[in-house]
Amino acid sequence: MKKKYKIISSLILFGIILISGTFYWWQNQQKSGKNGFKLLSTAQIKKNIGSKLVNNRQEDQQKVTKEYQKIVKSSKYNLNTPYVKLNPYQTSPLTALIIFKTSSVAKVSYTVQGKTTKTSISNQVNGKYSKEHQVPIVGLYADYNNQVTIKVQYKNGITDVKQLSIKTGALPKYIKTAKITVSNKNTSQMELGSNKLTLLNRTTKEPFAVDSDGEVRWYSTLYSQHMLKKWTKGHFMMLTKSDQSGETYNDLIETDLLGRVYKEFKFSAKAGSTDATKSEVL
Repeated sequence: MKKKYKIISSLILFGIILISGTFYWWQNQQKSGKNGFKLLSTAQIKKNIGSKLVNNRQEDQQKVTKEYQKIVKSSKYNLNTPYVKLNPYQTSPLTALIIFKTSSVAKVSYTVQGKTTKTSISNQVNGKYSKEHQVPIVGLYADYNNQVTIKVQYKNGITDVKQLSIKTGALPKYIKTAKITVSNKNTSQMELGSNKLTLLNRTTKEPFAVDSDGEVRWYSTLYSQHMLKKWTKGHFMMLTKSDQSGETYNDLIETDLLGRVYKEFKFSAKAGSTDATKSEVL
């Protein structure tokens, strides 16, 4: 019995040594470039995809960004008569930017009233107590007179509330005709931060987000292919294209839900890996 046990143990040990040796040999083959395998350096990968940092979109948005910054410093707008801009960067039609000043420092939150129970969207505006307020509104319904509540909490404990109506336009064809079925209304499992929305990114066309009723509450007019990755501070990494009628997705941008672009990388069309196919999953 002991002899049989020793034979089995020897066979197991031999198998482990054989597997380890084979894996070590395979790694060396890759590193040495034998049998067609070779690990590319970071510099070579960058050269192959031909990426470069550009400022095209930031420059296009520079005029409106400066306009908003100027409005923030102005004393023209207060809580009773705020500045309201629907689709502030022209790529997110179901968002708005609200700007106003308060006489004392305060923090601001907002609520977009839902059509049904538990579909209202509330968010606290990031930042410290301030007299200058930029409120990014996310979660408006399409083709609807949205009711938005702005809540101002002053440092002394006093609260002010402002009710606003924001009218939006209709959804684009490829979102309007999309079939959305909700099988689980557990909003605690939904994405997009405290907005309680689920982000949907198809093979091509406009990415969008829905609430627990399956109602569209956000979308981008920029076509996105495969990649729409959440980052920190409410920013996204999106693979898109400069020409929305073209077939090649070679622009990687860092953007936010309102559509403001913070960084943009352009890839060479020769790389080929970012080319869109003509077939679509809708």
